[in-house]
Amino acid sequence: MSNNRKRKLKLLESQGGKCCYCGEPLDIDEATFDHVIPTAIMKWNALSNLVVACQPCNLGFADEPPKEKILKLSRLAFC
Repeated sequence: MSNNRKRKLKLLESQGGKCCYCGEPLDIDEATFDHVIPTAIMKWNALSNLVVACQPCNLGFADEPPKEKILKLSRLAFC
């Protein structure tokens, strides 16, 4: 098993098998890494700076900081 797959599995387990942002069930093969503090701000690949997300959530946030991600999600919840 590759290191990236091990990291994804560990993060998925800690997130209850769900996307960190939308809460939908997430399969390890569909999971993508997302940096909590975007790499555009700081190149920090430590596990503590990573979450796993579904591809639509990950792509939808680009390099936004966590606060902006949360605000975007809360707006979607009230639509």
